[in-house]
Amino acid sequence: MKNLDELQVYKTAILESLLKSPEIINLISGKANEISNADQLLYINIFPWDYTPESSADPKTYLSFEIDVTSVANSMKEMQITFYLITHQSLMKMENGTRLDNLSNALCGLFHGVSGFGIGKLEWNPEEPFIHEPLQNQLYKRTLRFLTKDFNLRPRKS
Repeated sequence: MKNLDELQVYKTAILESLLKSPEIINLISGKANEISNADQLLYINIFPWDYTPESSADPKTYLSFEIDVTSVANSMKEMQITFYLITHQSLMKMENGTRLDNLSNALCGLFHGVSGFGIGKLEWNPEEPFIHEPLQNQLYKRTLRFLTKDFNLRPRKS
C-alpha cells in the first residue's frame, strides 16, 4: 500500500455511508423515503471533492467532502476529513431548526466515534470551528471537520 492509498478507500466508505443514511438523503433531497434513489444524488448533490455549485435554476442542497493529510510524524500521519454543506436560502428553514444545522448533526451522528477510518475512532474536530460562508446566488456553506490518524507507510529503499 502506498502512502495515500487509503484516501480513496476512505472516500468510498464515506460515500457508501452517506448514501445508506435515510436521514442524510432526506436532508439533501428534501424528500422523505428517497433512500431507494440515493445513488441518483451522487455527482448531482453529493460529491467526493470540495464542490461549490456555480448556480442552479432550482434550489438544492449539496454535500461534498475532501480528505487531507495534515501532518506526518515518523510512522504516523494525521488526516482531516472536511465536509462542505451547501444549501439554498429558500431550503434553509425547517420545522426543527435550519437545514445546515440538521445536516451537521446528522453527519456527526453518522461519523463521530466510528471505526474504520485509520487507527482508533473518527473524531469531530471541535477545535476547528464551523466555518459559515455566504456564497453567491443565495447559497450558504458550512464546513465540518473530523480527524483520524493512520500509519504512514514509507516505500522501501532499494
